[in-house]
Amino acid sequence: MDRDELIFRARVGAVVAVWFGTFYAGADLWTRGATDLPSLQTPWDEMLPFWPGFAVLYLTVTPFLCLPLLVIPDRLGIKLLATTLMVLTAIGALIFVLFPVAGPIVPPGPHPASFRLADWINLDQNNLPSLHVALTLTTFLAMRPSLGRAQAPVAIWAALVVLSTLVTRQHDLASVAAGAILAALGHWAIAPVLRRVLQGRA
Repeated sequence: MDRDELIFRARVGAVVAVWFGTFYAGADLWTRGATDLPSLQTPWDEMLPFWPGFAVLYLTVTPFLCLPLLVIPDRLGIKLLATTLMVLTAIGALIFVLFPVAGPIVPPGPHPASFRLADWINLDQNNLPSLHVALTLTTFLAMRPSLGRAQAPVAIWAALVVLSTLVTRQHDLASVAAGAILAALGHWAIAPVLRRVLQGRA
């Protein structure tokens, strides 16, 4: 990979990061004063174990989302995934603002530093859909054809990231399911449209 390609991929990653931060933090700020939010907690959520140590896996979502910059071989694939993630982030933020819901109840501490960091990064209001899940699954589906023999370990990594959202009480089952649905929408409905648009501009 030459210098120009490295710069291109770094710029794409930076644009997606700024876009995500703007929409995610903006939605949280917009709904911060909301009260009496409906809860989506179910008896099944209460049966799940609480493993705050899994926050370490929760935090690996950032390197996971950066992995395609090293794996996907062509610029069109990089642009397509980046654009898809940005669209999904905007959709998620719109849902956060229009239909805010209460997040899961976190058992009292003390908690490890990794959990406190994950809980802080997750903010307070952005609960459904889980963008952690949506972006992780969308990223995996996009780079799967380029993974070769690494497909299985990367799939396990993605599964552990999804699991971590539940066992650290950052999301409940409903928001994880909503995130998975958003990922499916992104990969099989939104991305094909974006591909045609990007190919038309090439």
